[in-house]
Amino acid sequence: MNDILILEELEVVLDGISPIITNKKANFNFNVGVVEPKTSEVIEPNFAQFNFPNKKLKILTNRWLEFVVCFNGNASLCAIVSLGSILEAILLCIMKQFMQEVNTAKNAPKTKDGKVKFFRDWSFNQMIEVGHELNWLNYDVKSFSHALRDYRNLIHPEKQFELEEFPDIDTVHICLNVFYAAINDLSKLFNIKV
Repeated sequence: MNDILILEELEVVLDGISPIITNKKANFNFNVGVVEPKTSEVIEPNFAQFNFPNKKLKILTNRWLEFVVCFNGNASLCAIVSLGSILEAILLCIMKQFMQEVNTAKNAPKTKDGKVKFFRDWSFNQMIEVGHELNWLNYDVKSFSHALRDYRNLIHPEKQFELEEFPDIDTVHICLNVFYAAINDLSKLFNIKV
């Protein structure tokens, strides 16, 4: 009860067995209960199970290690940017393995003359949409992946100025869960249990 009343600078105290509400100067401490990040809280996906070429695996692994450094250093925005970057890279690698399906998808982005764009010209948004269309990503993962993409886009100063958003470690945890959910969905393409 006192946790609720603290915002009103009130407190319930007992006078014998009778509760009494009294005034109390609130002592706000917004750091109470904050979980400090630890390496043990993140589990590296097994990128090798996606059958990507070694050069791409090395890049994904390096990006993951950079994510862990950002995560452990409370560099929340950088950690989110890393997660978005890794997910975009994984989608790109998978798209290249399933080119025929991807290029015939209804949501595949096209040039003005109606040809499917080269993969390098696809946006992360378009990759997510095609991934969902091809049943690689469930609807929930598609929706939350767009949220991860939106937070990843805070890397652009104008976007962060516009939104005045300051991601914290809780935001990183949310994005990490979205990332893991996307990896779980994508792993089904390769009959992998994550």
